[in-house]
Amino acid sequence: MSSRRCSSSAACALATLALAAVSPAGAQEAPAVAPEAPAAAPEAPAAAPEAPAAAPEAPAAEAAAEEAPEGLGLTLTTGVSSIYNWRGRNLFADNGKQNDQNALFSVGASYAFGDFSLSYWGGYQILGDNIGANIDDAVGAEQDLLLGWETELAEDLTLGTTLALYFYPLAKETTTYLEPSATITYSTDVDLRLGLFYYYGVQDAIEYERYLYVNPAVDKSVELSEALSLDLTGAFGLKVPTGDAAKAAYDKTNTMDALVSAALSYSVADGMTLAPKVNFAWTNIDGADFADSYMTYGGLDFEWAL
Repeated sequence: MSSRRCSSSAACALATLALAAVSPAGAQEAPAVAPEAPAAAPEAPAAAPEAPAAAPEAPAAEAAAEEAPEGLGLTLTTGVSSIYNWRGRNLFADNGKQNDQNALFSVGASYAFGDFSLSYWGGYQILGDNIGANIDDAVGAEQDLLLGWETELAEDLTLGTTLALYFYPLAKETTTYLEPSATITYSTDVDLRLGLFYYYGVQDAIEYERYLYVNPAVDKSVELSEALSLDLTGAFGLKVPTGDAAKAAYDKTNTMDALVSAALSYSVADGMTLAPKVNFAWTNIDGADFADSYMTYGGLDFEWAL
């Protein structure tokens, strides 16, 4: 069996107005010679107060920035996919048929605080005659909890780490997986990612599900309009089993996988994105030809950033 998972400070400015006084003694020394000259002198100070009139504009702009609403850091997601692809395997397939369209419905939520994030994801099979069997066998009704941390290592270079817990509360047997991971991303004309994951089946009954997963990938987003973008992904996966049980389970099957995905992300409203997508995935299956080892499927994802 297998499972799935993948503020601001405001400154205040203070303006001070200083007025210069004119000496009265000098003004009275020669009244007979130039009585009209002092009459023009007061005109200069009359213009002086005009300069401070512009000073309040800076604090007004900063006050407006302070009043601007900030995001809550909460993101809600939901989606449907005609296949549940987990690292090259169609998890909801009936009798191992890679192209069985036994659809997945998912819901999720993520809360970001500082460099950290806390996420939930739930996946449910909604088509197929094997829904009940998959729930009993710890494949359906999957629940995930993830704690993530991300930091910038250098310009255009980030490091993200995640600790994931996958569990199946409706399964007949207690089934739990832990997965620590680290992903480094270099953002240039395309985003280059390299992820390292250690998937660990906690119970002895699933000790064959213990492996290191190496996952290089490339992402490219092409802006088609202000509200529409084309998001492309290409990824490869390699499993390195740890332990005799895992080496036997992943001897010649599902040790490698590949994914190509294309999505049209449309901003339907502020913070809301709708993304239909198409996908092609493949994995090696011992004794199967290419036609039996790949899957094509579609999906629709919705995201709301609050």
